[in-house]
Amino acid sequence: MISVDGKTTLFIEGGKVTPEVSDYLKEGGVSCKEYSEVWTYLRQKGWGEGKVIISPETPYAVSLIIGSHRYAVLPSYIEESKAVKNPVELHGMRTAYIRDGIAMVRWLAWLDQKFASGYEISEWEGSDRLNAFRENELKEGDE
Repeated sequence: MISVDGKTTLFIEGGKVTPEVSDYLKEGGVSCKEYSEVWTYLRQKGWGEGKVIISPETPYAVSLIIGSHRYAVLPSYIEESKAVKNPVELHGMRTAYIRDGIAMVRWLAWLDQKFASGYEISEWEGSDRLNAFRENELKEGDE
């Protein structure tokens, strides 16, 4: 939770934070509270006056506790940032799609050949063979 005056509170299970991380957060002005305290914090309006920005993924129970006039639903800045890909990520995605496309075409050709020969392919066998084509394509692409 980040308030208008810049106070930041992180709700997390204490055992998950190492002393180094705890020190780093303190240096950055982030106070830590136990995850179990979030409901009390929300009920007591611990952030002060003003509205709270919540993401569309926020549980409905949280919005009920805050109260409809006290929050605004906005997309998460973090999710938006993750959606923007750099050139290396774009290249990796394109390469992955091309490799998978090659594996799919090979699998479809194999499937067509088997059906033309009168074989019956179970769903499990078809799935297993598709995975094998994908694994083979990964190995060939790494060489």
